[in-house]
Amino acid sequence: MGIVRVEFCNALLRSKWGMQIKEANGNTVRLSVVSSHQATAGCYSVRVETKSKDSFGETSLYQLKNGQQICFVEEN
Repeated sequence: MGIVRVEFCNALLRSKWGMQIKEANGNTVRLSVVSSHQATAGCYSVRVETKSKDSFGETSLYQLKNGQQICFVEEN
């Protein structure tokens, strides 16, 4: 299985993968994900990466893998 890195964007387009934050409340974030029209139909795992800098300027990377999958089907 390959990895598709999806970045946050202002406008979701069918021509490429995209993601927007729909709601952020405390430690919960609701995302909207759009697949590219060229994406293979199937189920995908989701992993969210967050980078932050501490007071010393060191960057830390945090990853959260959701146990649920997102499934895409073909449209005719």
